[in-house]
Amino acid sequence: MEQSQEWLSEREIIRWWEARRFRFNLYVGIIGVATWFLVLIAGSAAVKPGVDFEEPIVMLIGPFIYGILANICYTFGEVVDTVFYCGMPRTRLYKAGMIFSVVLTARCLGCRGVANHCDYRTQTRLMTGEKSPLHSQK
Repeated sequence: MEQSQEWLSEREIIRWWEARRFRFNLYVGIIGVATWFLVLIAGSAAVKPGVDFEEPIVMLIGPFIYGILANICYTFGEVVDTVFYCGMPRTRLYKAGMIFSVVLTARCLGCRGVANHCDYRTQTRLMTGEKSPLHSQK
């Protein structure tokens, strides 16, 4: 992230942020696609054939909604940088936002998959009367 020693106008700071938006979308998108496939494959293996691990409409539309919301949050970084204007783009703010977004993308989709699996296992135990492994140890 190059920085010159001269002070930039607010408009130039916005250009600085916009020049990095593609990289942000690329990183979040790659992590999102990898996580999406992980949820799809692991989720399908975790349930009986014919049972949906995740709602199909959510698997199709969810990533697009997530991408739009991620870009809205990215724009908040620009807004914060120009509202609390100090003459230079804040590279730390950009890096922190990038790391947060990538971790959130990987964690959010992964946790959703684990939660669905646990919910499915609990429902199966309740319907069959099977005891939890925690209770069978006593």
